[in-house]
Amino acid sequence: MLVNDKEIKNLLKADLLYRLHILEEEIKLFEKKYNKKFSEFEKEVRKKENFEKWDDQPSKNLNT
Repeated sequence: MLVNDKEIKNLLKADLLYRLHILEEEIKLFEKKYNKKFSEFEKEVRKKENFEKWDDQPSKNLNT
């Protein structure tokens, strides 16, 4: 089976869009959980250095 450049690009693009969608959904849930925008949460955690909350951030959960 041969796969051309265009098909590879389309597969990589689909994978990136899938990952982006997952992150967007996780951020929505995160914002609902903490009742604030992620950027506000990030500033607060960095200021107070609350690493337990920081470990809960969506980007830490997407390692695939």
